[in-house]
This record gives sequence, C-alpha cells and structure tokens, in this order.
Amino acid sequence: MNSWARSACLGVLAVLYLTGCMKGPNPWSPKTYPGELGRYERDPADLPASWKKFYVEGEEEKYFFFENEALRASITVSFTCGKYTDIPLEILAEHLLFPMGRSAVVESKGYVPGGRVEVYHLRARGQVEYGEPEKDQAHGPAAERVMDAYTVGENHCVVDVSYLAPADAFAQGLPDFQAALRDYGIPMAEENVGRR
Repeated sequence: MNSWARSACLGVLAVLYLTGCMKGPNPWSPKTYPGELGRYERDPADLPASWKKFYVEGEEEKYFFFENEALRASITVSFTCGKYTDIPLEILAEHLLFPMGRSAVVESKGYVPGGRVEVYHLRARGQVEYGEPEKDQAHGPAAERVMDAYTVGENHCVVDVSYLAPADAFAQGLPDFQAALRDYGIPMAEENVGRR
C-alpha cells in the first residue's frame, strides 16, 4: 500500500473514531433521560406483593410489567424517547388498542386535567388476540379483556402506563392500578377518582 493510500485509510479511521466518540448519548434511548423517567423506574410502593415484576430493555425502547397470576392481569410501563413528542397523545395512544384488533370498543377517552405534564386516558374492551392458544389456557386465544391506559407526554419521552385484565377480574385489580398511578404522580380520569 502506498503512502497516499495509507494516509487516506488512517484519515478515514480517525474520522470514524472521532465521530463515534463525539456523537454523544443516543437521543432515542430511555437511558439518556434518567431524570425524566426516574419516577417511573421505581416500583410503586402501594402495589401488593401479588404483582410480580418482569423487565425488558432494548436499544430504543424500555419497558417493564407487573403480572398478577391470580387475576390473569398485567400492569405495563413502557417508554419511547426522542421521537413522537410532536404527535398528539390521543393519536399515540391508539397503538395500545392493536392487541385487541377490530374487536376493540373504546368505552372512554380524553385528556386528564391537573397533571404537571399532558396525560391522555383510554379505556377499551375487546378480545386480545394471542398468536398461541396456550398463552391463556383458561380463556382461549381470544379472551375478552378490559384495558385502562394512560399515555403521558414527558419532555423527551412518551410513557404508557396500562392495566389489562379479563373482564370478570378487571374491577378487582383496578384499585392496585390506581395505587400505581398515584405513586407515579399520574392524575386519574374522572371516572376513576375516589375509587379504592
């Protein structure tokens, strides 16, 4: 390799190295915004021990969920950062209905007043379509569920906090979900206020 080619290769490597080092934190990673998401990272103090925690993390997304086997219910907290913050929350919240497919019936929706940031509430009923019947053997592959969800617009991240349960167990686990919302500092929709 001649000296010109060697210099060119070294120059390209130097540029790649410097740009890799200088690009800074990933703007889409929830790890970039620990101050903004810290309130959601801690486990809700008022959530009973019957809710077991599971944690999943990816490059651009991060979420964890609590599962109550006795109720066949879950509370999910997910973060998406660095994008979608310019899209209205009512549009972003629609993705929460996807697991219910066309069977989803929205029972209530709307912005929740009184929060430090914008909060959108959505409650829907429908059949969650599992790909495998063994996912929910008690109810089969398309069990009717009720979902109560809050989409929160933080400064750099969108946070979804949702509760999903079979219709016959929904009311039983709702107070636990409300306790988690209070611990996270999320105001509740009018129809949920005062219930515990």
